[in-house]
Amino acid sequence: MISANPPEQFQYNTSMNQAFYMVSEIFINGNLIEAGDWVGAFNGDVCVGSRQWDTTDCGGGICDVPAMGYDGSSDTFDYMIEGDVPTFKVYDSSMQEYFDMDFYNDDPNLDIVWPGNNEFIFIDVLMNQKPIFNPNGNFENTATMTMIFEDDIYQMGANDVLIGYVNSEIRSVSLSSQNIPPTSQYEHIFYSTIYLNETANELSFKYFNNAKNLIFNTSQTFSNIDSDDSFGNANSPIELNVMCEWTLDNFDCDGNCLLDLDCAGICGGNTVLDECGICGGLGGINQCGCSDILDGFCDCDGNVLDECGICGGNGTEEGYDCNGLELGFDSIELLNDFMIINSYPNPFNPILNIDFNIKKDHHLNISILDLNGEKVDNIFNGYKMKGLHHIQWNGSRFSSGIYFVFIEDLNGEGILFDKIYLIK
Repeated sequence: MISANPPEQFQYNTSMNQAFYMVSEIFINGNLIEAGDWVGAFNGDVCVGSRQWDTTDCGGGICDVPAMGYDGSSDTFDYMIEGDVPTFKVYDSSMQEYFDMDFYNDDPNLDIVWPGNNEFIFIDVLMNQKPIFNPNGNFENTATMTMIFEDDIYQMGANDVLIGYVNSEIRSVSLSSQNIPPTSQYEHIFYSTIYLNETANELSFKYFNNAKNLIFNTSQTFSNIDSDDSFGNANSPIELNVMCEWTLDNFDCDGNCLLDLDCAGICGGNTVLDECGICGGLGGINQCGCSDILDGFCDCDGNVLDECGICGGNGTEEGYDCNGLELGFDSIELLNDFMIINSYPNPFNPILNIDFNIKKDHHLNISILDLNGEKVDNIFNGYKMKGLHHIQWNGSRFSSGIYFVFIEDLNGEGILFDKIYLIK
């Protein structure tokens, strides 16, 4: 009958802060633990949770071991906090013996750091430290194999374990040994005894790397193993290699992409070129879709403002203003007495140069008008002697458009104007 009372070392207090370790298989000396055995989680020497094992009562045959955390109470002072890694023990009820356990996972990306918050952490195998195989059955014959594990990344070390399977049944558990003779090129080695009653048609191995807590399915299988067969020796062991299992998504064992690269060079990625040809871009979000209006132009088609301020317009007909009104004589020159020789550059941004000529002294007012005839700026007011003159206007404070240079004689002798284009 299974007892519900945990053994002495597996007593613990319940905490409000918990996590649960789901364990697929637990082995003592190569045999699965039995219903009624206990599994405990520890933080140092303090038991933080335990469970009596019975896979028939667990979902999918996988049971969990609770691991309590510190919740602020004195009863949980030495319990788990985030970042701690628990250790595990098993109490064998039939032998009334405690075993220290090592954990192993078959995925190198998994760890068993305690997370709290009622989360679940998965462990593939718990195995007692330094197991000594105790076959669960009567076997009359044995074979021997001397082996090493070879890999470019994960190297053999002390306390590694090699388990041999015949038709999925464990027939060998070997602990890595220091190689003898010491002059051998292999520092650690497995001397494996395979237990047999008949010819083993298929023998395979799993390698447990103790330093990295990793399980490797080896790529080799062996056939027709008979009693008293012996393979390998200390100087020429059988080399076991890892079966390719841990490929990254979308890659094969050699690191080759199995799918198409996206525009960012990601294997199997979903980043695409937008309508503007930009990888992962946002598409046509600018003034002209994929770009803004270029400087000096008024639209996305490369048009410019005409002299009347119309984008892509045809301007005025000769002798007419933007309203279609015929220009008077005074708009060109005033009684041949003074005239604008040039306003340049035109269009301009933002400095306009104005050259004009007067045949006699004048009291002048020079200003800038907009299309509505409203004065927006005054350039000069005063006397000018006869002859050639130069003046500038800075239009940086004004918006793009059509303006007029307006020259007025304050003695009442007339006016003169010239059309100019400010484009920014």
